[in-house]
Amino acid sequence: MTLTFPHVRRDRLTELVDKLRLALKKFNASPAMKRVRTASGHVGSVRALEVTWGSWHGWHPHVHVLWFGKAGQLDQLRQLQGPWIETLIKVGL
Repeated sequence: MTLTFPHVRRDRLTELVDKLRLALKKFNASPAMKRVRTASGHVGSVRALEVTWGSWHGWHPHVHVLWFGKAGQLDQLRQLQGPWIETLIKVGL
């Protein structure tokens, strides 16, 4: 899955990354994430931060997550979209 958020060109990269880190910490500790980990048979994941830049929107930090779980159960990840958005709002993104 890719975890991203809205931003504009005038946003400072350091502030965006700091808020993204806070969002990830809260999101990973959330009840929704704990439920989905259990339901999907989560056995591990690999996470990578990627930062790109474009002339229209400026810096774009985002996270790619490779999730390992039980076959046929990874559709549980769709349940995380709402909680991710709620977390972004809480941290000011």
